[in-house]
Amino acid sequence: MIVDEQEQIILANTSFAEKIESSDDALLGRKLSHLAWAGKSKKREPEPFPWEVTLAENKRRNGVPLKYESLREGTHTFMVNTAPITDGKGAVRGALATFDDLTDLEKKQVELKKTVTQLQTSRKELQDKTVELEYLATRDPLTGCLNRRAFFEQAEFLFLEATQNNTELACIMVDIDHFKSINDRYGHATGDKVIQLVTSELRSHARPDDLVGRYGGEEFCMILPGVGCADTAAIAERLRTRVKGVSQGRF
Repeated sequence: MIVDEQEQIILANTSFAEKIESSDDALLGRKLSHLAWAGKSKKREPEPFPWEVTLAENKRRNGVPLKYESLREGTHTFMVNTAPITDGKGAVRGALATFDDLTDLEKKQVELKKTVTQLQTSRKELQDKTVELEYLATRDPLTGCLNRRAFFEQAEFLFLEATQNNTELACIMVDIDHFKSINDRYGHATGDKVIQLVTSELRSHARPDDLVGRYGGEEFCMILPGVGCADTAAIAERLRTRVKGVSQGRF
């Protein structure tokens, strides 16, 4: 595109005319700024168009993004470069403007961002599923305690750590007395509730670093890092008393 010093179009190539859904002849004599640039009908920022700067200040403008509102194809994104056209005395007689159509590139960038967002969402969902599956794989479904395999794996790690650091490590074995008679007399559903009650007390009184695992049917085990024998006996007695009191109030 070439414009004169009044910004009137004196030459427009067919490629640009087709992009803005016009003909090169129809563009001749029109002011370049009066075309349907995005935001033209609204209150535009005071920053002038790049060819206006070139005409007024006799200097180049490079890489200026502009959007054009076409009727059929929607918004086109152009990257505009302008250069002054001067006479023999150096006076500005017009400007040359080139328009690189970045519409397809911009669409691909939008699609790429959308794809990246979808991948990030999928990755987050996969991570959540992995955490969920890991939890399910290590937990007893009835009580939420560590299952036997996961309990022994984590207990072995704590044992090695205590051995290396020469620190105390305690273990409490828990068994529900006469549990078979509970199942025989009240049914397995009630037996499950008894197991859940006991493990709920164990878990609620465990510290974050303690392990609570289901060792067998009605047998459970607690690992207490950093706790000595006397304190372990006191904790076990408190738990026994607590479970006894709660169970008497429920059953």
